[in-house]
Amino acid sequence: MSGFISNAVIAIASATILARSGNDAPTLASVTTAMGVGGSIGAILLSISSGPKRRIHCLLLGDALTNLCRLPLGLALSPAIWVAAGSFSGFFMPWLGVFNQGIWLSKVEPEVQGRVFASRYLIAQIASPLGIAISGPLADYVFEPAMQTGGFLAGIFSGIFGTGNGAGMALQFTLFSCCGILISLGGYAFKQLRDVEILLPDHE
Repeated sequence: MSGFISNAVIAIASATILARSGNDAPTLASVTTAMGVGGSIGAILLSISSGPKRRIHCLLLGDALTNLCRLPLGLALSPAIWVAAGSFSGFFMPWLGVFNQGIWLSKVEPEVQGRVFASRYLIAQIASPLGIAISGPLADYVFEPAMQTGGFLAGIFSGIFGTGNGAGMALQFTLFSCCGILISLGGYAFKQLRDVEILLPDHE
């Protein structure tokens, strides 16, 4: 579910920034670069640190923080804020892959890791494109028309996102990011997930 939401957000990120910046390509390039730099710094720090004993916390909180740091990309209109938000969201993104993979590697017996990881990858590859597939049509046919002047959502959200080109995508981007935060933190409500490193023994 997290991958579904993340891909739904990422799918419209560039279009949102371009629409809100008046199709300013250098602004988009700056934000994209900031994400890459933040991700590189995050990955380097993870490579020189063993990390906490309870990796599930870094996985769930890392996903929540990634989405939290994305919020200004939808809420703000300042390129400087977008760059800062991009760098911080990029910083936390490596947490997801590193700690998720670490948990699986420590719990799944080496003899069956190939089959387990292949099945896991297949499931992820089914869910992720669905997020991309629905994001564009939602932007074009629901959120963008709804946030034009007189649209059915404009009266509610225009004070935050304004109206016109890009306002609907900014709203959609923000709502999906909030869903990502709730899903990540909601993982703590499930003991099987929250305590997975305690309930499942490491393989020998």
